[in-house]
Amino acid sequence: MKRSILCILVSLFISGAALAQVAINSDGSAPNSSAMLDVNSTSKGMLVPRMTTSEMVAILSPATGLLVYNTTSQAFYNYNGTAWVMLVAATPSILKDADGNTKVEVEKNLNEDIIRFSLGGTEKMTLKSNRLEFPNASNLFIGLSAGFNNASGISNTAIGSFSMMSNVSGQGNTGLGNYSLLANSAGNNNVAIGNYALQATAGSTNVGVGTHALYSNTTGYSNVAVGTAALYKSITAHNLVAIGDSALFSHITQYGGNTAVGSKALFANTFGEANTATGYNALQSVTTGNYNTANGYNALKMNTGNSNTAIGTAALTANTSGFENTALGTQALYSNNQGYSNTAAGYNALFANNSGNNNSAFGENASKYADGSNNTCIGYSAGDFTYFTNGTFLGATAYSSSPNVLVNCMALGYDARVNASNKVVIGNTTVTTIGGYAGWTTYPSDRKFKKNISENVPGLAFISQLRPVTYQMELDKLSADLKEDQQRDADGKFIIGSPSSAELAARNEKSQNVYTGFIAQEVEAAAKALGYNFSGVDAPKNENDFYGLRYAEFVVPLVKGMQEQQTIIEAQQKQIGELLKRIEALEKK
Repeated sequence: MKRSILCILVSLFISGAALAQVAINSDGSAPNSSAMLDVNSTSKGMLVPRMTTSEMVAILSPATGLLVYNTTSQAFYNYNGTAWVMLVAATPSILKDADGNTKVEVEKNLNEDIIRFSLGGTEKMTLKSNRLEFPNASNLFIGLSAGFNNASGISNTAIGSFSMMSNVSGQGNTGLGNYSLLANSAGNNNVAIGNYALQATAGSTNVGVGTHALYSNTTGYSNVAVGTAALYKSITAHNLVAIGDSALFSHITQYGGNTAVGSKALFANTFGEANTATGYNALQSVTTGNYNTANGYNALKMNTGNSNTAIGTAALTANTSGFENTALGTQALYSNNQGYSNTAAGYNALFANNSGNNNSAFGENASKYADGSNNTCIGYSAGDFTYFTNGTFLGATAYSSSPNVLVNCMALGYDARVNASNKVVIGNTTVTTIGGYAGWTTYPSDRKFKKNISENVPGLAFISQLRPVTYQMELDKLSADLKEDQQRDADGKFIIGSPSSAELAARNEKSQNVYTGFIAQEVEAAAKALGYNFSGVDAPKNENDFYGLRYAEFVVPLVKGMQEQQTIIEAQQKQIGELLKRIEALEKK
């Protein structure tokens, strides 16, 4: 049979017979109507020419469609009219399990340079390179549809399902996470790490690290967002820095110049500009406020105002519309709500101030409970414990001992206590000397500022009623009345503590001193008896105040008394002279 078939073929070729179709088989069947050559067998195959690569490429003018088997690469090659193209690799192109659900597929289509990884029947990851089309490119795309539409983009890295799926020409981008940089097509030099990070962006030079970081950004550029949902709503803004969970979450304006570092820092900011927040919840509620600086846990948490500076845990935490405030220290200006132009430096400084303005407090607990305006308190607990306005307290624990709201009061020195409005106190009960190098001047003494001038000062009549005495001070009683030993316990509550040994010694020493003076109540009674409104008596202004005397005021009635006495003396001298003349006349007689 073999010999007969061969003879038939040879005779056909030798004779040059023109047959329309040829069938080669063992059963004598006719060729298929669509085939010029029909080779049919159930037990044998067909061999094409076999040659090495060098022999294949040495074929002169190969016909388009020419088929050979390359023994060097162990694959079939077809000449496509331009070049030899591998048709079937000798090694398997698919590595899979028994049911085919889990597999690795190399180049589903010829020369596509893609490796696909499938798990459970679903394609989960792809490795793709466009190096052949773009020799300068160095892209790495791993994940379902990662970099799917990339055409001319180079130096990109996308790892995760749909990461950089829309990228066409963008360069130097890095997307790590499902849907990271999903919509980017032409943006350059973006870094997105985390699921949905920078998923909508078309901008450039953005950094988003964390799930949903810079989620809504489209054309914004030069932004840095690190943390889950950091800069989540920002769309077109630029030059923003948000580090921390939900930091600058709500920002939507085009320009901000804001910096937020800390979980939920500047969380509610929408249109505010030039704000800096560092710390958990720092400037959390600011929406449209500008030029604020908050550094510390809950610093300026509720703020909506402008130009505030808060440094310290819970500093200015309750501030809403207040502006131009400066708080430095834990809970400094803690309760401030609407107050403005306040400055507080120190733990709990101006703690309770709510709506007071233009206050300055420096020192721990300085002006802690004041809610007035125009106050200055410097020193530990200076101006602590009470409310006042237009007050000045300079010195540790210098404050008012009155439960009333005082106005225009001043206490200067350690433990100095003022207990009435329009009053100035220098020093505490242990002070023994107050002096200087010039005499005290009372302003004004200028005539142009005085009216209703009357010469109605009683002299001898007033002075003769005064009772000069010597006395000693009951300093323990006085210090208790002034609450000089008042202090805070560990819970911050007011208690009367024990004075230091040095203070006790100073009080005891001063209690031994003998003083010369008057009793204020007696001086007041003497003046009233004469209908004399004597300014030397400083009467109590409230139930917590006490009597005082202005000894310099006694000079005036004393001068008046001396003048009255001089008039008496001169009259007496005149009378004496006349008597002497009469005596001389009598003696001559």
